[in-house]
Amino acid sequence: MTTCTIRGIPVSFPFEPYPLQKAYMEKVIDCLQNETNGVLESPTGTGKTLSLLCSSLAWLSMKKAQLRLTMQNPEMEEASEFMKSLNNDLGKKLGNNSNSGQTFFHLPTIIYASRTHSQLTQAMQELKRTAEAKDSPAIKSANIVDIEDLITLGMTHKFCPYFMARELKHESDIIFMPYNYLLDPKAKRALGIQLSNNIIILDEAHNVEKVCEDSASMQLTSADITLCIEEVTEIMKAMSNSVSSFMDDAGPKDFSEKELCDMKEIVLNLEKAVDEIEIKKNLEMTTFDGSYIFEILGKAGINEANYVLIINTIEKIVQFLSAVKEGPFQRRGNGLQLLQDLLQVAFVSVSTDFREKIKRCYKVHVSEEEAKKTTDGWLSKAASKKRGRVVSYWCFSPGFGMNMLLRQGIKCIILTSGTLAPLQPLISELELKADVQLENPHIVTKNQVCVKIVGKGPDNEPLNCTYRNRHNPKYLSSLGRTILNFMRMIPGGLLIFFPSYPTLRQCQDHWQQEGTWSSMNALKTIFIEPRDKNSFNNVMNEYYATIDNPNSKGAIFMGVCRGKVSEGLDFADMNGRAVMIIGLPYPPFKDPKVILKQRYLDICHAKDKQFLRGEDWYSLEATRAVNQAVGRVIRHKDDYGAIILLDNRFNATLIKSQMSKWLRNRIELVSNFGAGMRDLKLFFNNAEKMVSKRILTLYS
Repeated sequence: MTTCTIRGIPVSFPFEPYPLQKAYMEKVIDCLQNETNGVLESPTGTGKTLSLLCSSLAWLSMKKAQLRLTMQNPEMEEASEFMKSLNNDLGKKLGNNSNSGQTFFHLPTIIYASRTHSQLTQAMQELKRTAEAKDSPAIKSANIVDIEDLITLGMTHKFCPYFMARELKHESDIIFMPYNYLLDPKAKRALGIQLSNNIIILDEAHNVEKVCEDSASMQLTSADITLCIEEVTEIMKAMSNSVSSFMDDAGPKDFSEKELCDMKEIVLNLEKAVDEIEIKKNLEMTTFDGSYIFEILGKAGINEANYVLIINTIEKIVQFLSAVKEGPFQRRGNGLQLLQDLLQVAFVSVSTDFREKIKRCYKVHVSEEEAKKTTDGWLSKAASKKRGRVVSYWCFSPGFGMNMLLRQGIKCIILTSGTLAPLQPLISELELKADVQLENPHIVTKNQVCVKIVGKGPDNEPLNCTYRNRHNPKYLSSLGRTILNFMRMIPGGLLIFFPSYPTLRQCQDHWQQEGTWSSMNALKTIFIEPRDKNSFNNVMNEYYATIDNPNSKGAIFMGVCRGKVSEGLDFADMNGRAVMIIGLPYPPFKDPKVILKQRYLDICHAKDKQFLRGEDWYSLEATRAVNQAVGRVIRHKDDYGAIILLDNRFNATLIKSQMSKWLRNRIELVSNFGAGMRDLKLFFNNAEKMVSKRILTLYS
């Protein structure tokens, strides 16, 4: 460990940090010391997570030391001032014995959140490299513990990992959790997560806009409402049937027959109100302002005056159903729970200003439910005319979800990722006051990265994966031959990302039919990203094992942008010497939610130029997904790799401007296919020599 002083705080680091790592840690400490929010971008492979953990925990250690010093010297004038600041800064808690006069101070807890468990697992591994890695006496562990560690220790020491985790969080300096634990009110209540006076770090924050929007959005279908009716009706039947056993199994109920009857009337009226919504076939879509949700709920008898009572009644019924051990309630009140979630989102505030904001930032989209199959095939036309409704209550301002966090008294929030730029539109949409901002360069030199746009195949066929062209046999054949030729120049592992699973399958089918697939597989073993978790882990292990096999020529992993492989996984060194991007992963342009989001942003941009235009957002959605996929390859300062963009649209000015900052000046358009092949071969020869020389120098 080495120690460097940043903003007056000694920070221990596993090695001498690089200038850009010091710059990053300085910004983190700025946020913590001044209790201000930060938006920090640092490319994948620059030690972002390690820098984040070392600096934040060093700051917390300093706070602890100051507190201990103050407690040991209570008569010092400086201590007196510090006690005053602690009273405001750290929060005050009185001991159980009110006569003792003893006062306890609550230091902030760092809550580190990311999108997926695999990303959290990697962060935990980085935490174990820090100076703050200590024993946990409560479980006799020799190290920091993650979920898997707790399970193993629980089996050894005979304790429940879940309840142990709940207990340990009260005395922990840092807690790791997925985003939804912070944004989902039910999860926060169930796990006892307190945000007041604590620090929140959102890693991989390029997803945070969507997560915030989704947390403030809801969807309710006619089938869901029917389920509500069934759940209430079955309880009413059981209550009127004295011989029913399931009522005794569930324990005492804390709702009355009248409350149950009132609830049934509400859900019946809600069903009628939803069924009466006219879907106009001649329009692009049936959409209303966000305030329309209150019109629908009002027809069901739900309003500002009684929504709290209704939410409480639903909660009591759901808790009752959760206790049922057998009988007709296998779904445990799922329909009623959805209705409760909708009411909690819609009535999160009842102020006039909030209602006006809902009118601007929300849309109610109504569509028909999907036709369902029967044992005899599809439903008849007559039956399909009676299809129910899907009521979508969509939030298009991620500021709603972000404000749910900010108004809970947190000290500061830090958003960080390798791909956040452009920062200002992100900050504007999140309605976040972020005084600390950073866009870091990459740690690698220009000789370690080769970025090429390949706009034509070896037969001079344009490479363009638009929706119309991706079905073109000439394009598919040329794309296959392009990959086959380039992969001969690439050592070790090759990652290929497609815009979607259907496109991946279409390419696979075409290449298998014409024999290109077998030629690829003969050079490098091909693995395809599966969609289920268990199969995914097995395929990943097989891929890594193939790369490690000295008799293997390497392997190809084919996945999709925004898929499991494209985010959070590490393909350092020979596991990923090159990444190929097939096309641009735009959102579905006919998706009603995508259309409405673009229109919402156009209105915001007309009033405030800090917001993106809808067109720019649509493009940025694709390039951010590409930037994340590209980041799988260069994972540390001595790594090297090639990035091959197989679509001529990557040469557009807008697309290049939205690529990660560290890539923009390295992108080159291949003038002809042969020149591209030569450049790639030369790059790998030089990079291998350069890294070998660096290693020899290190050990000489």
